[in-house]
Order: sequence, then structure tokens, then C-alpha cells
Amino acid sequence: MNIKIATFLLLVSVTFVACGEKSTPPVMLNGTVDLSEVPQTHGPVFLCVLNTLDYDKIINDPFGTILEVININDDGTFSINLMEMGISAGDTLYFIAFADNDYNKGIPFPTLDDYVGFYIDSNWNPSFVVRETNDEIALKVNRRVYEYEAKISGRILDESEGTFFVIVYAGDIVSMSPSAFDVDAIIGYKKITKPAGSCPYEVQIMPYGYNIPIQNALVFIVHDVNNNGIPDPGDRIGFYIENGDVVPRMLNIRGGTIQNIDLMTMMDIPSPSGYNITIEGSFTKPAGYSAHSRPVFVIIADGNDISSIFANPFSAIKEFTRVENGDNTFSIDLSRTSLVPGDEVIVLALWDRDFEGGFPNPTTLDKVGIYQYIGVISNYQYSITLQEGTNTVQPSRKWLESWEFDINKIYYPFHTSIEFKIDPAGRPSGMDENHNLILMAVHDDGVVDLLYDIIDVNYILGMAIVPYRQDSEYVYSFDIFPALDERIADPTTMPIYVYYVLYDRDADGMPSSGDDIAAYWEELVFVKVPKKWNLISDSVNVLSSPNGDPNNPYAVRFLGSTY
Repeated sequence: MNIKIATFLLLVSVTFVACGEKSTPPVMLNGTVDLSEVPQTHGPVFLCVLNTLDYDKIINDPFGTILEVININDDGTFSINLMEMGISAGDTLYFIAFADNDYNKGIPFPTLDDYVGFYIDSNWNPSFVVRETNDEIALKVNRRVYEYEAKISGRILDESEGTFFVIVYAGDIVSMSPSAFDVDAIIGYKKITKPAGSCPYEVQIMPYGYNIPIQNALVFIVHDVNNNGIPDPGDRIGFYIENGDVVPRMLNIRGGTIQNIDLMTMMDIPSPSGYNITIEGSFTKPAGYSAHSRPVFVIIADGNDISSIFANPFSAIKEFTRVENGDNTFSIDLSRTSLVPGDEVIVLALWDRDFEGGFPNPTTLDKVGIYQYIGVISNYQYSITLQEGTNTVQPSRKWLESWEFDINKIYYPFHTSIEFKIDPAGRPSGMDENHNLILMAVHDDGVVDLLYDIIDVNYILGMAIVPYRQDSEYVYSFDIFPALDERIADPTTMPIYVYYVLYDRDADGMPSSGDDIAAYWEELVFVKVPKKWNLISDSVNVLSSPNGDPNNPYAVRFLGSTY
């Protein structure tokens, strides 16, 4: 036990009880302490009233942080006259309750094998602002006390000034929303008032609830933009990411100090749309997926670009859920997101076959599935339009109305794109920059030779919708999906067609009748047709003149035909 705390708690018990003025109306606070998750209670239960939850400050400055320790009634209730502690309306307090199982009539303090609990309200707010009339508060004592010393340190790289919270979380991550995190799994918490520019931080791991080694702990920061003390819409959130990763790096805590864990805000916490929207349904179980398999994550992402899900997940992904134990059904509540009826979303499944914890993180040879329309190519879709209420996502194989949700693509960690210019010669009349181009690359195995028809949408390697530009020197670029159909034998070099570069005349976002066709091309018997070309993975593939003319920078040309 820390001798400074022991001494101070003795002083508190003698001093603060006599601080109240008899003529001042009392400011009362009542509450309850829930001990239902404590296996056995061998001693009294105490409530500690503090002016901070910063573990370092409590340990190093008990005189300035601990205001009072009181004994909880046998029925779990307590009643405090805050005026007798020198507390008045407007002050901010924090509360810790603990079952002191080895109490021996000395100074109460949580030690090994005791149990503690913190006051945190439903909005993730650990602070309590005193009013003249206060609602009851409730604490649950459910964290076993262990003995170890562990810290995490690094720098906050965000340039903004203001209030930041550094939080260490050891629980399951089952949603993109911080409000879905389990507050009982927070094992580190530090409030920092930061000047402009980067600054160092150090956060102590509280030895409550989790014993070392602690696997897959998440460290993140919240910039409390609105300065209300809780992570909520409008605040910014960030994580520890290194070496070009796009998913937060998880930490294994074994004691001592983990250094150089630098943090930077990455995204705004979105404002909930206020709409009751859910997506529920099922995916087709892949071979080998069983009750003993690693989980499948069903991901809801922005409906414009599949590639961004892998390249910039915190921008593209709106919500996800984890499906385990060999199950293939899911239900995802989107009410915490900014999505509204009419939004286009992609529904994607990731079988994370080496999952250990944290966020869904695709790695080599994981498997991916996309909920997509596989009927007539003119109606090809890989997104759905949200409706208010329940949106059903279900494999359905009907004549000309087939949707599939097969986990049939293998993830490869490459970053591949195609760049090209469009030949100004042969551009159809009436083209303007108010319309888009639909760009599509297709593997050779998905195209019928000579007819150049796409016969299997699973061989579509990349698709994007980009603005049309009149500038003949403009370079168009789009990414190849890093998840390829499992039938593709060699992903390192693939024969493909940059088949469709469609001028989307009717602005419907899909290939449709009347759209003008352009392609990487060759001339057969005086007819310009799409030309096959080998794509090299993990690089920028720049298309040059199809006929090898070094003076012709244009690789793609409108063919004089429409869809």
C-alpha cells in the first residue's frame, strides 16, 4: 500500500467530516454499489470520492486528489452530505468503490485480490457535476485487483491544442462506434491539456480487472473538441498506426513501459443520423468455415469505391459486426452512424483467418466476399440503397435476378492501380464535365474472346466512377481490388482487359444502353476492339500507346460504339 495514500486517508477521515457549516443547506448525494459480480466479500465496502481519475495523480498526489472515503451500508446504499466535504454545486467529482477483502481495521485501500469499480455514466462520462439536487448514482464493483506496474508512453502528434484523452482498452471491438466499447475494459485513462504542436504523454495501466500479460490492447486518443469530457460526435479520434498500416496496431502489455507509441487523430466521431436503419441477412458459408474457425466480419462501407475499404478503412467503413462460432447470419444496427435512407453502401464480408483481436484486419490469404448482383452485366451492382427500417441482404439465385454473398475472393496485400490518358480523337459529341466515366478492368477468364462480353462479374478486378475531364492531358487512375477471385491462379501478373471506360450519359452509375464505350484497344480488320494486356500487381501500371508509338501518349480511345 502506498504510504502517502494511507497517511492521507487517515487525515481525510479525521478532517473532512467537520468541514460543513451547520447553517448551510446540505447538498446530498445518494447512490448504490452493486457487488453481484464479486465472488466473495470478506470485508467492508468503501466509496472513494476524488477530483480526478488520473491514476498517476492519485498515486503521486493523494492530498490533492482524494477528498473522502466512506463506508458503504450493508445493503449497498450510501448517502453523502457533500457540503461537509467542502463540495458545492458546480464542482466535478469522480467515484471509485472497492471491496476491501483483507481489511484489518487499518487504512482502507484496494490491494491484491480486492475488487474495485468506477462510476461511469451511460455516455462514457466518468465525471459527476454536483448540483443542488442530485440524481442517484450507481457503481458496479467488478474488477479484481492485481499487482503489477505497466505504462505506455509516446507522443501525441496532433498539432491542435485543447483537451485530449489517452485511453487504453482491453476489451472486444465489435463496432466502429466508441460508444459500443465496454467501459469495464478501460485499463488506462489520462486527461491532457495540450498546447499546439506535438507533446509527450505517459499513461499508467490500472491493475484492475486484467492481469498481465494483456493481449491485444488498443491505445487511442480523443480530442475533446467540444470540451464536454466524453467522446461524442464532433470530437476527433485516433490510434497507434505504424509502418504504413491502415488498421490500428494492437499492443501486448507484459509490465514495464512500452515506449514510442505515437498517436494522431484520424477521423471525426460521426453524428448519428437519427434514422432507424438496420441491415440483416446471411452470407454463404465458405469451405472450411466452422464453429472452430476465426470470425467473419460483416462490414458496411461507403458505396462508391471498394478499394477504399482496404486503403482507407476509417474513412470508408461505417460499421461492422463480428460473426462467430460457424454462424452465417447477422444484424447490424446503423443508427449510430451518419447513414440515412437513400445512401449507397457496400456490404462486404471478411473472413479474418488469422484474427487475434482488435479491428478487422485483412492480411495475406484472408478471404473476402461482396454482396453483389450477378445477373445481366448491364445491371451489375455491388452496392445497395438503404431504406429506413430493416434492409435484407440475402443470397438469391433467380433467373436474371441473382444476388450472391459468397466469400470467394483471396486477399493479397498489394497496392495496384492503372493510369492512362484518353485519346481526344474519336470522342463522341456532346460530352461534358457534368458526367462521369465508369472505369472497369476485367480478368481474361471473365471475358468471352471476340465478343468481349463479361460473362462472370467475379472476374471484375477493379471498378470506379470518376469525373470526366475535357483536358486531353488529364491522367485517369483507378485501383485494382486487393481481393481476387479464388480461381485466379497467379495474382502477380494477370491478363486483363481495360474493357469498359464508359461515358455515363444517363448518370445512373452503371453500364447501360447508350453509354459510349472506350477501351485500351487494337485494330482487327479495320475495327477497333478491346485489347488484352498483362497487369503487374503491386505497382502503378501506366498504359502507353497500344501500337507502341512513342509519340502517342494516349492508351484509351472511344471505339465509336455504345453499350
